[in-house]
Amino acid sequence: MQDAGVDIRVLVPGEAGKVHRLMSDTITSGYADFYSPSDVSYYESVLDGTGVILGAFVQDNLVGYAVLEFSGIGDDNFGYLVDVPKHEYLRVALLAGCMVDPVYRGRGIQSALIYARMREAVAYGCRYFFATVHAQNERSASNLQKAGLRVVAKDLQVPWGTRDIWFIEHKSDVV
Repeated sequence: MQDAGVDIRVLVPGEAGKVHRLMSDTITSGYADFYSPSDVSYYESVLDGTGVILGAFVQDNLVGYAVLEFSGIGDDNFGYLVDVPKHEYLRVALLAGCMVDPVYRGRGIQSALIYARMREAVAYGCRYFFATVHAQNERSASNLQKAGLRVVAKDLQVPWGTRDIWFIEHKSDVV
């Protein structure tokens, strides 16, 4: 269950630096194996319209974030893995990078961010949700499984590394 002192909201352009700082601080504190670092321009482009970033805050401090990308109709859309018809590719969402400050782990923040991204994607008309996870990241895998996602590809080479691909199709009881 999510900690009662955590507020989750959609970030706005101009907050990319906060996200990048949290990512950098977390990776340099010994958690680099499961993450693919992004530069601040990636977060800026998401906030400028290629997706959505949700932030988890404790007393105005960003303690976690989760990226939601809209996959579009290109060949990099994971819809092909589960035979999503091409005319439905605009309804595919990627639950992309998610990170929680190690001090705040174990409080349900990542799970809350998973559900918040799915609700946000549904509001944008998405029906198919994919997530990529490092095969050794057992906590993230467990949280995705609890949210109803299942592995549809193992050890797939993607631009940010080798990842397992998780999937769920939206049903009213998911989010």
